[in-house]
Amino acid sequence: MELESASISGCAPAAGHGGAGGSCREHIVSFRGGIERFRKEADDPASSSSAPTTTFSEGIVGSYVPSGALSCPPTVIHGGKTWHAIKVGEKSSTSQGHVSGFFDTFTGDGGAQGGDFVVRCRVCAIDGHTATYVLRGGRSSNAWHHFENYAAFAHVGDLQRRRHAAVVAYRAFKTHPRKPAAGVTAGPIDGFLRTARSRLMTPAQARPHHSRFVLLMVMSLSPFALAGNQYLLESVRGLGVPYDPPAASTVRDVLLDLLVFLTDQLRAQIKRLQGRYRGLPFFQLVTDLWTERHGSGSYGSLVLRCVDPDGVSIVELHLGVVPFAGRHDRINIQAWTSRLLRRFGVRSSDISSSTSDSGSNVKKALSDLWPCWVPCAAHTLHLAVKTALGATGETATARFEHRNEPSRSSATRQSSGNPAAADLLGRVRKISNHFHKSSASFGMLNSVPFPGDAEPRKLITESPGRWCSTYLALVRLFTLMPRMIGFGDLRDLTVAQRRQRLGREDWGQLRHLIDVLQSAYEACIALQSSSSTVADAFKLVCSLRRTMRLPAFPCPKAFEKPHAVGRGDILKFLEEYERRSDVMELDNRLYKHQAVPVKALRTVDGLRSGAATFISVVQRELDRRFFNSAHPSKNWLANDAVLAATLVTPGGAAMLRKGAARDGQDAPIDRAHAAVVATAESLIDASASAPARQLELEQERKRCRTTLNDWDSYESRGASESAPAELVKRELDSFLATYSASVNTGVLTFWSARGDEYPLLMLVACALLGASGSSAASEREFSTAGMVLRKDRSTLLATHVEMHCFVRFNAHLVPSDLSAIPVLTQAARPGARASMRAISVDMPVDGGLSGDSTSSGSDMFLESTDEVE
Repeated sequence: MELESASISGCAPAAGHGGAGGSCREHIVSFRGGIERFRKEADDPASSSSAPTTTFSEGIVGSYVPSGALSCPPTVIHGGKTWHAIKVGEKSSTSQGHVSGFFDTFTGDGGAQGGDFVVRCRVCAIDGHTATYVLRGGRSSNAWHHFENYAAFAHVGDLQRRRHAAVVAYRAFKTHPRKPAAGVTAGPIDGFLRTARSRLMTPAQARPHHSRFVLLMVMSLSPFALAGNQYLLESVRGLGVPYDPPAASTVRDVLLDLLVFLTDQLRAQIKRLQGRYRGLPFFQLVTDLWTERHGSGSYGSLVLRCVDPDGVSIVELHLGVVPFAGRHDRINIQAWTSRLLRRFGVRSSDISSSTSDSGSNVKKALSDLWPCWVPCAAHTLHLAVKTALGATGETATARFEHRNEPSRSSATRQSSGNPAAADLLGRVRKISNHFHKSSASFGMLNSVPFPGDAEPRKLITESPGRWCSTYLALVRLFTLMPRMIGFGDLRDLTVAQRRQRLGREDWGQLRHLIDVLQSAYEACIALQSSSSTVADAFKLVCSLRRTMRLPAFPCPKAFEKPHAVGRGDILKFLEEYERRSDVMELDNRLYKHQAVPVKALRTVDGLRSGAATFISVVQRELDRRFFNSAHPSKNWLANDAVLAATLVTPGGAAMLRKGAARDGQDAPIDRAHAAVVATAESLIDASASAPARQLELEQERKRCRTTLNDWDSYESRGASESAPAELVKRELDSFLATYSASVNTGVLTFWSARGDEYPLLMLVACALLGASGSSAASEREFSTAGMVLRKDRSTLLATHVEMHCFVRFNAHLVPSDLSAIPVLTQAARPGARASMRAISVDMPVDGGLSGDSTSSGSDMFLESTDEVE
């Protein structure tokens, strides 16, 4: 089909006539994503007074001011011949009605021109320009290339180029309507999807939006494929915003930029804290190792914990979940830990103590590097409770192997220390798993009428890796007791459903187990707090130890319905019955309770056998795991990190004396005092920043300028020349003599208000109080890593797992102005990714993250004396 054209008043050349027609056609692909409905443009002054969109053309190209140039002329001269505008009812070049919105059509006088037409572009006429094209035989397929040429022509105004691009997008949609993407099943939402509309946005303008989108993906644990999800694209475009989500490759680049930026932020914060603490060891290290659930990849978590002296508050610096290469032995763990700390500019002398679970490999590695090692109190308490509930310590594999061995003697078979509780928990697990897996049984259970608590609820199943899950499962079962009893009375139950019941004695056993487990649950939850200090952990363990020696425990009564359900009803009930103290809250419900003695009396029954055995076993386990004088690593009264942090707590000395007296050990006050002074030995005197020889010369010069004798006494002169550690010792003695009782405001609040009274001791106290009594911070990182490495993402690269976790836990350091995040060059990206390889023993000690685009001075964190170990 041949097309003759004439360009008038600066119009672009037509297709097939050189210029930008053929070469620019490939650039038009970007305009075929959807129809562009332009609103008022900032660079179009005339559009400021335009009326709302009412015509077909305005709905495609956006609003504009009608002018005389848009009026169709009665005739046009083209090729030296006169062409007349077609009249209503006359034959046109096409039957498509939308053509009249884009072209004015003219016909000839007859003869050679009988089958031809001439069209004039109405989009060009908006700007007062004229572009006319002849259609041979009325075939107009090539005439539409005029819009493609204009959309890609560099010398056309931006507004006109986008108007022509909108027509191209409209034509593409009319010719090839949107089809569902491959693998996407059409559903009810398809009816609500609207035609895509997109505006052009420069890379610099889109970059902050890309960063915000990647942060959304990270915080919601979404896969990279979300960026290309059809419904996400339709949702964004349907809002009419001039932004398209980035491609998967751009997502990875932005994620790397965020990682490098946040790494620099952490390094700057670490450097600031190092200068603030003036040589004191102040970082408390929390670490653990983890193997992914759906693969063989191994990772390590490292969290630095400390008290920021400026705000006197606990801060946690998450160094991420980093791949761990090699065996989990002492040498590799030490090398991995040291090299990861060096990556962020942390010196070995900055570490005051470390916390992990009681795994022998991690414990040995950390104890060799930093002698002050604190076992995770939450994990230790969890193990003590498991033993008291009758756990044998046998693995599932061992139990399966021994199941069919009747020849094994009872002496070699591991027995439960609490058979009554173990038997009850075994049946409770089967019941919970049945209702968890059977939707039919779950529906029947919730159909049982329950006056006062009609809300449908599920039973809670135990999770082996989740602390306190046993207590929560028992409480939920207890609150559903009327429904469970009513479920057994239903008709037409299957054999499997009839087995899901407990007897009267079992319900009594369950109530008593809830009673004795509650205090351990509360202590374990408090130990996991990110703001809790090791002194708080020591106090909680001592309180739990004392609680387990009470003669009676408050136990919930058998009931028909709770007194109140929900926070509002509970507060209302307590307000109406102010003097009632015989109620307790379980699972957001309020029940009556009664005091049950541990041992049966003449007229009162005691705790059931399972609960009574739990009390005796957990007492023994707490003594063995926390106050074992035969094993110093299991004796908190011999742990310098615990003693020092407790001593600088108001009333801490008295608590240490009482704890030692209850266990029959000597009071560790002297050892705690020595641990505090030993920490202060490394404190650098701020006034001694100049070299010693320079100070001597200044003193000599001062003596040369005066003949007056000093009026200062020798005592005051000696005090001014005392070492910082000696001054800390004096402040510590004054503190112990003044504040012998505990305070209710909290230890950090106390030291925040006493900074002027004890300037040096406050800094030492902050360095000591950052010690953690739990490795919950590391466990939380592994929980996030487990959600990132789901079964459907088991092939995710280890470096991407590291980036996800690192950005997620440090997202609070991202500035509000996302354009402030520097963008790595393409040449620097390979080096930055290569530096994120798994840390191994063969790596250089000072290996850091390459590709840093930072001004934080991260290469200056280490002083000259610290660069060599």
